[in-house]
Amino acid sequence: MNILPRDKQIAIVAALTEGCSICATERLTGIHRDTIMRLGVRVRDGCAALHDEMMRFVQVNRLELDELWSYVGKKQRKVKPTDPADLGDQYVFIGIDATRKAIISYLVGKRNFSVRMASRRFTRLTNGFSKKLENHVAAVSLYVAHFNLCRVHEALRITPAMAIGITDHIWTIGELDDRRAY
Repeated sequence: MNILPRDKQIAIVAALTEGCSICATERLTGIHRDTIMRLGVRVRDGCAALHDEMMRFVQVNRLELDELWSYVGKKQRKVKPTDPADLGDQYVFIGIDATRKAIISYLVGKRNFSVRMASRRFTRLTNGFSKKLENHVAAVSLYVAHFNLCRVHEALRITPAMAIGITDHIWTIGELDDRRAY
């Protein structure tokens, strides 16, 4: 079994956190897209576990909730009854600390139709999607970990994780890579 060198893994994770697509990351790093996606799934597991470990007993004065629409494979209107349940609309539900901007909790999943789907005024399109739910969840988990631990918030001038007191420094991609499970 081939194992990617640590510097290549960090380069891949860094490219993904900067918003590069799988294809762009493949071009930048020279690593095949299937390897990038397998690494992404391992990152998901580690980032989700790290988030669950760090976000215990966090005190929040005001929690804001948001939902983001996305899709896996194809949009819901194109899903056939014979298609797997993972295809179609997926939503990312986020609970964020209103003042310190940390993402406290998140979930990827389906939901029942609502105002957003019943009124065309509230629908929106996306220019990026995943072919598999597993890859979609991986992208969200990596985003949340990077957002909380590595990215300095413009208004706070520190990371959200520093603002809520669960870490004392800005994490590097390497530190994030070290903490994830294989």
